[in-house]
Amino acid sequence: MTNTCAAVTLTPGSVYELGTATSAVTYENGGADVTLTFDAFGQDISYCPVIYTVHLLDMGDNEVTWNREDNPLTHTPAYTAIPDSTFSSNAPSSEYLTISRPDGGAGSITISNTGALTDFVGSYKLQLRAHHQGVTQ
Repeated sequence: MTNTCAAVTLTPGSVYELGTATSAVTYENGGADVTLTFDAFGQDISYCPVIYTVHLLDMGDNEVTWNREDNPLTHTPAYTAIPDSTFSSNAPSSEYLTISRPDGGAGSITISNTGALTDFVGSYKLQLRAHHQGVTQ
């Protein structure tokens, strides 16, 4: 199988907090975890495996950290997980950012209340991105 997914355009889904579409989330150290849900990204070719990632950016759009969902899409034959180096060499966020692959059309992002976030004081942007997995089998 060769990669027939590279040129497919992904359409962003909406992100929700407590069931309401949102573009701004307030996180406070010492507060409760923040859980967001998101719609699966739409695409032109349904069988192309999609990797979802969460990126934390400062206000200058510099990537501070990110988290990648690496549980491969169920497929026969099974696709292998994408290595971190494919998207970034910096992936320290997994201790406080988690993301689940959409199940039934919706996935979730959880920002945990841990000491890891004490280094991030100020305003940041949290971006949800989707990438097509390269397929060569």
